[in-house]
Amino acid sequence: DIHWLKNGKKITPDIRYKTLEEDNTFTLLIIETVPEDSAQYECVAINSAGEARCEAECLVQAPSSRAPAKAPPKSPGDQAPTVIQPLSDQTMKEGQPVLFKCKISGKPVPQVKWLKGDQPIKPSKYFQMGKEGDVYTLRISEVFPEDEGVYKCVATSPGGQVILSGALSVLAPDSQELAPTLARMADVTVPEGSPAQFRTQISGKPTPNVQWFREGALIPQSPDFQMITEGNNVLLLIASTYEEDSGTFTCKATNSAGQAQVSAKLIVKSKN
Repeated sequence: DIHWLKNGKKITPDIRYKTLEEDNTFTLLIIETVPEDSAQYECVAINSAGEARCEAECLVQAPSSRAPAKAPPKSPGDQAPTVIQPLSDQTMKEGQPVLFKCKISGKPVPQVKWLKGDQPIKPSKYFQMGKEGDVYTLRISEVFPEDEGVYKCVATSPGGQVILSGALSVLAPDSQELAPTLARMADVTVPEGSPAQFRTQISGKPTPNVQWFREGALIPQSPDFQMITEGNNVLLLIASTYEEDSGTFTCKATNSAGQAQVSAKLIVKSKN
């Protein structure tokens, strides 16, 4: 497990702090640094054998003060921004890109900025803003649970201002496929003419396909040999046994992630 610390306190990923892993290289990315981000940062790696740490200092210098920009004076003919296409809510799986898009016209062309909640978003590797004609876009290259929230496009001109909003919901990724597993199966001994039953427990994702074999030969479903699945239990029911049924029975489970098999012996005792 990898943890990142700021002045000894664990960092929780959010819209400004991103943690990345690629080819065993681990990265902490701070988007839009502020002086308060100046601190000692540590990367801590922990496994069953112990832990390792490395650290570095980050120093953020405050920008030189500037006089606030004044809004351009309003001229005759200036029009407030007009919304042609609003933002839409988005639902995306974790790790996938997402695109917010809106269409706004105005005279003069409005100045546009993007926010998450009330926090301005600046261009970065993860947040890319675009403009083509009257169409404005915000692209997030990979979404994570901490990116959930309301995104706003604020368009301002001397004629007025409009604010568009769209919500982002992030879905958990699909669970990984799991190869089948089968529990150990017990040998069975019965007197000739009696029924017999083999039972095992199965797991796997997607749901495995189950087949039964006797001495390597596939057993077809029939009134004499019934294959049953009850939850994670799989059974082979033999209605009536004969000496020639003695042998090794195998349950084989297969799915797209792999296969597993388990075997047990059937011993049929003669009545004589």
